[in-house]
Amino acid sequence: MAVVAGRLDIPVLRAEDVDGAHEHISTVYIPHRLVPLDGPGLGFKMAYFQTPRLTFGHVTYGAEIDLLCPEMESYFHLNLTLAGHTRVAQGGRRGITSGRHTGAVFNPEDDYRVHWSHDAVQYALKLPARALHDQLAVLLGRPGDPLVFDLTFDLGAEQGRSLIAAVNHLRLRYGTMSAHGTQSRAVISQLESYVLTQVLLATRHNHSDDLADQPVGAGRQHVRRAAQLIEERAGEPWTVETLASAVFVGARALQVGFRKDLGVTPMEYLREVRLLRARDDLLSSPASVQVSDIATRWGFFHLGRFSQLFRERFGVLPSECLRRRLD
Repeated sequence: MAVVAGRLDIPVLRAEDVDGAHEHISTVYIPHRLVPLDGPGLGFKMAYFQTPRLTFGHVTYGAEIDLLCPEMESYFHLNLTLAGHTRVAQGGRRGITSGRHTGAVFNPEDDYRVHWSHDAVQYALKLPARALHDQLAVLLGRPGDPLVFDLTFDLGAEQGRSLIAAVNHLRLRYGTMSAHGTQSRAVISQLESYVLTQVLLATRHNHSDDLADQPVGAGRQHVRRAAQLIEERAGEPWTVETLASAVFVGARALQVGFRKDLGVTPMEYLREVRLLRARDDLLSSPASVQVSDIATRWGFFHLGRFSQLFRERFGVLPSECLRRRLD
């Protein structure tokens, strides 16, 4: 096992033969059958990590191969094709994915097959069925029937591009933080929710129409209560989903309600409150305080990003704000 050099601290697995690639995929995802079509040599590489609610892999085989997988039982498998193409089949259905145009979702109940082109590169997500169903219930504001996905979906549409961006954001954030500690776990939980929501919105499944038919927006009382929760508990690791659950409304309805009544999204409102609290702390803290301590207190775990947001909002850097108080 190697580690990516530079700022991304994500394990990378490599193999130049079928046995090595087979072992890596079997360990991270599922036992399977791997059939090389270009000869025995491969240029397999996979950067990967696992969180409580998903497994992420950035995968290429560097050769044309067939991947024959058994049913995943309690997991869905999602492929976001970034380059090259694949031919996919499951349960009598067939399709083709191509780089940033088409992706594929494999349901847990049937075995499936993926034929990779020699230049195919994919984000491969292993998603627990329980996690997706729980996320669906949050979005709908009620439990739903078991999910059944169409085999392929559009990555070139707005929702598909948003899904790729969400997964890429998770990859970058995971690679720049420690995977240990309460604060990092809170951030990972937020990012997981973000990705799972985008999966449900970008793909086609038996609840897609239910999501599209949600109420236009949350009632004003729901928005007011959610805003109050943010004001009272701004340091907590809120997500749109946990806010929506706390005020008993669907996540998308809460998004629309905030836009309609306050002109911002729930997360934009939360960021504004946190920036104001951070500024207040900088102006009232003793000289021994560290800017990073105040930033993390209010949910900003990347100091450079916090400094950028702070300067955009208040016209000065956090350190300058602290010095002004001391002068």
